[in-house]
Amino acid sequence: MILMLWSMAFPVPYMLVILLLITLPVIWVLVFPTRKGFVLFPLFLSSLNLAYRAWLDSEIPNWEHFWLPFGLFTFFVFVVLFFMFPVLQRIKWLLLLLLPLCAAYSYGVTINLNSLFDYSAPTTFQTKVIQTRTTHSVKGGTGYLATLLPFGPVAENKEFNVGLSFYNSHPVGSPVTITLKKGLLGIPWYFINDRYTIFRGNF
Repeated sequence: MILMLWSMAFPVPYMLVILLLITLPVIWVLVFPTRKGFVLFPLFLSSLNLAYRAWLDSEIPNWEHFWLPFGLFTFFVFVVLFFMFPVLQRIKWLLLLLLPLCAAYSYGVTINLNSLFDYSAPTTFQTKVIQTRTTHSVKGGTGYLATLLPFGPVAENKEFNVGLSFYNSHPVGSPVTITLKKGLLGIPWYFINDRYTIFRGNF
């Protein structure tokens, strides 16, 4: 549970956090061999947090090259778990739970590996903030959003979840640098420089 809070609130060092999330189901089986039947629990936690970090940290302008590695990861994880844990073969309703878990886990793994180990040459674009706003959840949380002018592969104004630091330092009219990269798995992705460097460091 500490890892889950760590990854959502302040994932530093970023690479360590992501790798721990990816390997958590394997670590569970190795550390608790007599309770490996409960592997769906760490898989659920990993899936939730990996998908959250992928959604928040990596913007994908074109999903064309995403589906093949995502599909292969999903199939591989599903087959391994299905044959490794006989309980999944006996209790059919667990399969209905397993498939979306494998898909969420594979989405997070695909996007995070694609960006985290991407050493391709970056391409930068300049844009600027045209609108900022905040949102408030029923539990008291605050979201910070900024709308940017079109740039590079993005053909229209786009709103981003940017966090408090970026929100305070980039009022309307502020210039913003966007970095586009090719992706380790061939999935192009981009990020807002000042938001990205808070956790991952600069390129």
